[in-house]
Amino acid sequence: MNHSFNARKRRRLLFTYRTFLYALDRLTGKPIPGFGDNGRIDLRFGLDRPPESVSISASSPGVIFEDMIIMPSTVPETLPGSPGDIRAFDVNTGKQRWIFHTIPHPGEFGYETWSPDSYKISGGANAWAGLSIDPKLGIVFAATGSGSFDFYGSNRIGDNLFADCVLALDARTGRLAIRKHGASSTRASARKSSASASPSKPSTTGAGLLQVQQSTRLPRLLGQRHLRNGPVGVAPRG
Repeated sequence: MNHSFNARKRRRLLFTYRTFLYALDRLTGKPIPGFGDNGRIDLRFGLDRPPESVSISASSPGVIFEDMIIMPSTVPETLPGSPGDIRAFDVNTGKQRWIFHTIPHPGEFGYETWSPDSYKISGGANAWAGLSIDPKLGIVFAATGSGSFDFYGSNRIGDNLFADCVLALDARTGRLAIRKHGASSTRASARKSSASASPSKPSTTGAGLLQVQQSTRLPRLLGQRHLRNGPVGVAPRG
């Protein structure tokens, strides 16, 4: 996957290969020294797991928002697993700007919907099919797959936020904006594609309501929230 980005009046090519995110000078094809470690960052780092235990790649491109690239990921859905966190990186330096834990950590919203140690050993809940960005609203949308194991859920006690759902995150901070949760994750996922396709581009109505459509079997209207009268909240489950 690749993106061209006009940064500091020079265009750069961002792409992933295996566990790395690279930044190349588009005119010369050479790695940009100021990006990460001599032109690349290792995506195994920064996930609160020993990097040697993490298996991660990106089968879909990230999305550009302002001076960041926001990355999906492809991870195994076995136990122990690799986390499918959504992260944003500075396109100029490669520095991680924010991270959203799709398996919440202690003190984070949704932590109680998993077993206490799930954030240490479980994986998946990743947006492997890609992301969508609304640059006007500053919201990035992500459809996540199931937590590990993907087809056998007896070990996944609780509602398992934020697996099997469509997320809307503040693109500048990575904070949760709106959420519509699918079927209970305590059951085995019947179809791997149940929530794992990137939602189509959202739109706003004249009244300032956010409308998002999903091409999978999830309800087509995923959320309607008034955006003009304050921050967007968590969409009620239903």
